[in-house]
Amino acid sequence: MTQTGWPETVKEAVDRFVGYLSNEDKEYMKTHSRTDDLQMWITMGREIRNRFGLWQGNKMLMEDAKREHPDDVSAIILDLVWDMVNPDDKIKFTKEEDNFACLMSDDTEEQAEGNF
Repeated sequence: MTQTGWPETVKEAVDRFVGYLSNEDKEYMKTHSRTDDLQMWITMGREIRNRFGLWQGNKMLMEDAKREHPDDVSAIILDLVWDMVNPDDKIKFTKEEDNFACLMSDDTEEQAEGNF
């Protein structure tokens, strides 16, 4: 954790954000698909960017995510949060060799080139 209290790694950010979620938020995420509620994604993405200093210069977290834009970093974090809350979801996001990848249900891998 940085002196500002911001997480330094994507894993730390995901773990912390899951801890911030209410039981109602987690239940909502379990009973809806990733694409059901765009407003939820917008709101949670903004919360991640603000809470973790992505607009204020949290360079360590941005470097760990290998992304240059705060929106891209928050999207990665939110996808990984979704995976933690929904372990049986068919699409998973993982960090492999310093790049994030989307693992589909048929175990084919699609590299995430900033398309989150």
